[in-house]
Amino acid sequence: MNTSQGERGAPAGPRLRRIQEAIARALGAHLPGGVRTGELDRGGRTLRWVEAGRGGVAPVGLIAGCGSTAPGWSAVPPELVRCGRDAAYDRAGLGASEPEHATVPTSDGQLADLDALVRHLNAGPAILVGHSWGGRPARLLAWRRPEPVAGLVLVDPAYEEFQPRSVRVAEAALTRPWLCRAALPRAVPSRNALYRAALSRKALSRAALSPTAIEPDEPLDRAETAVIAHRHQRRAILAEQRLTATAVPEIRRHRAEAPPRPRCRRRS
Repeated sequence: MNTSQGERGAPAGPRLRRIQEAIARALGAHLPGGVRTGELDRGGRTLRWVEAGRGGVAPVGLIAGCGSTAPGWSAVPPELVRCGRDAAYDRAGLGASEPEHATVPTSDGQLADLDALVRHLNAGPAILVGHSWGGRPARLLAWRRPEPVAGLVLVDPAYEEFQPRSVRVAEAALTRPWLCRAALPRAVPSRNALYRAALSRKALSRAALSPTAIEPDEPLDRAETAVIAHRHQRRAILAEQRLTATAVPEIRRHRAEAPPRPRCRRRS
C-alpha cells in the first residue's frame, strides 16, 4: 500500500497521481477525445502513463529521451490518434512514476518496465518510438524479447558508439543549474523575467513543431513544472544521465548477442 512518502522520500499515491492528471490535461488539451490515464503495479511501486486513441494496426509506445517525460510528446498524440492507440509513459522515478527500489535506475529495470507496459496494454505487439536515450530500451527489448515488438521508430537515437566526453560534460553542466533552479521557491510567473523567458523559448520550440502552438500553453507549462518539482525526480534525471555512459558495455553485449536482422528491401 502506498504511503504519503515513497521510496527514498518520494511522494507516492495521491501526489504523483496529481502529476499524472496534470500531464493528462496538458496532452489532452488539443485532443477532442482527451486522454486516458493508466497505471501498473511493479512490485510495490507504480508505473504511470497516459494514452489516447483506440484500435489501429498496432499500439504505439512513446519512449522519451534521457531524463524526459510524457509531456515531451505533446505535439505527437494529435497526429497519432488518427491511426490508432498510443501511450506515453514515465520511466521509474521520472514524472508521475515511482522510483525503482534500487538506489539508481538500471537498464534491466527500464527494460522490464517497458516489456510489462506493452504486455499490459494487451493489444498485441507494439510499435516502439524512442527518442534519444529512449531508443536504447526500445532496441534492447527488440533484441532480447522480440515477441511484444511490432516495429521500431528511432528519433535522433542515442548510439552507444558515440559517447564523446565533451558532450557528457556539457550535458551535466547544463542540467544541474536547470534542476537547481527548479528546486528554488517559484516567484509569481508574471513578475519573473527568467520564467517568462523560459516560457518564450518553449513556446517557440513548440511553434516549430506545430504552427498552431504559437501562444504559451499553460497546461503544458504546469505539467513540465510538475515533473521536476520533487527531489526524487531531479535525482532520477541525474542518475539516468549517468546511466547513459555506464550502460554502454551492456548494450554492446546485447547487440552482439542479437540474432541477425533481415535485410530491408529497397523500393525502386
